Amino acid sequence: MNGVIISIDGACRRPGTPECSAIGAYFVKDISTNIIYDSGAVVEYNSTGQRGEILGLINALKKCIDLFNTGRVDVVYIISDSEYVTNCIN
Repeated sequence: MNGVIISIDGACRRPGTPECSAIGAYFVKDISTNIIYDSGAVVEYNSTGQRGEILGLINALKKCIDLFNTGRVDVVYIISDSEYVTNCIN
């Protein structure tokens, strides 16, 4: 079985103000070889920390879809410190 671990995190700068912005960071790593397939961060203005978490998840999952379509991945494990993300997935 070929698997990857995706790890995500999100944050918000100046929450509750007109200048607020969220960031979602992620990386996608092969379980057996430790090769990092992708990593990055996404910024969204006028947003929240929860949206930052989801943005990181969405971008990581997009990479997993590409890996699945090429036959390199068939299982995905998600690491997140966000109860919101966990509840969204479950």
